[in-house]
Parts: sequence; C-alpha cells; structure tokens
Amino acid sequence: MITLGQNKPTSSTTFNSPQ
Repeated sequence: MITLGQNKPTSSTTFNSPQ
C-alpha cells in the first residue's frame, strides 16, 4: 500500500517524492 502524502518511502517503490 502506497500512502500518498507521507515523505517517507514505504518499500523500494517510492511513489511519492521524499522531501
């Protein structure tokens, strides 16, 4: 599950941009 809005990578797939 990819949580959009968080600035931390969930797994290896970083869907959101880590700030």
